[in-house]
Amino acid sequence: MRLLTKTTLYFLAAMMVLLGIAGFLIFAQLNKQINERADKELLYEELQWVNYLEAATFNGSRFVLQTGELLIFPTDKPVTESPQLSTVYSNKLRDNTQIPFRQLNDVININGINYQIVIRKSQEQKLALVTSIFTILAIVLIALLIATLVFNWIISKRLWQPFQTSLS
Repeated sequence: MRLLTKTTLYFLAAMMVLLGIAGFLIFAQLNKQINERADKELLYEELQWVNYLEAATFNGSRFVLQTGELLIFPTDKPVTESPQLSTVYSNKLRDNTQIPFRQLNDVININGINYQIVIRKSQEQKLALVTSIFTILAIVLIALLIATLVFNWIISKRLWQPFQTSLS
């Protein structure tokens, strides 16, 4: 009986470690893919805005645009070699939770004027992803514990059945 309990505990400990590692790896891979997709979308959006700016400021006029996720304005900063992509956090107004954003920041020269372009994309799906992964892992772990207890009870009952019948 002790051997059965000891091996069950080893099995549960190994499964908990493996579930933790698997959860981390799943999250890391999905996080990487979400960031790569968001970066491609940001770069494409920047290209579209650069094309629009070139057409809109062809006659030498200046262009300023500010929305929640887009900011374009003339600047004195030097032109950057490539866009800077980063993850920034902002508070949600309703419940003051931190929301991750993928942000592109670039300074480009259009028709002799330097413009700073800041484009942000919300990554609220990341929060849902973390919640889903941990919920699934918790359910699997609880199911594993319950299954182990049930199997232990069944095995223990069968193991001791010959002894119980010999006593009666």
